[in-house]
Amino acid sequence: MTDQQATEPFEVKLNPEPISSTADGKALGRMSLDKAFHGDLKTTSQSEIVAPILSQRWND
Repeated sequence: MTDQQATEPFEVKLNPEPISSTADGKALGRMSLDKAFHGDLKTTSQSEIVAPILSQRWND
């Protein structure tokens, strides 16, 4: 079997989404991701991320 790797460009569009009423009042954020792949691999993909919103940032 030969390993294959796509090297063409792709785009990712991040969209803020409202949090569900179940999580209302919690420190959560929600984003949808729309991805488009170009070149030999032409397709699209959608996904969603739910993550905690931290009150302070991590120090470098």
